[in-house]
Amino acid sequence: MRRQAGFTLLELMIVVIIIAILSAIAIPSYRKYAVRTHRLDAQRVLMDLAGRQERYFYSHNTYTDTLGDLSGTATMAGQYYSISIPSASSTDYTVTATAVGTQQKDDALCQSLSLDRAGIRTSTGSTTDDPKCWGN
Repeated sequence: MRRQAGFTLLELMIVVIIIAILSAIAIPSYRKYAVRTHRLDAQRVLMDLAGRQERYFYSHNTYTDTLGDLSGTATMAGQYYSISIPSASSTDYTVTATAVGTQQKDDALCQSLSLDRAGIRTSTGSTTDDPKCWGN
């Protein structure tokens, strides 16, 4: 009698179970990393806009509430955050990044990030001003 080479059904099922366990661990971990990376992109854009606001103030002696004046767009942080300037005056401004799409669903902790002229960082979400939103 000759023995046939190959895998048994039991061996194949063990491999499938191992792959399922690894996927159950890896996919949520990757998603958490991606959400945090998108949040960091929004923070980078807010810091950049703060610098642009200061340069604009230097030239015009006032802050602007229009992204176009700062050569910016609402989508400059990518598809996961919408950027806006909710308030600006001759002495103060606030820039805000609001989560949209899958980021809004996946990042309940940090739904919006804001930065003002004094460098005060705020956030809203499942908790207000959570230090985790700004990496503290």
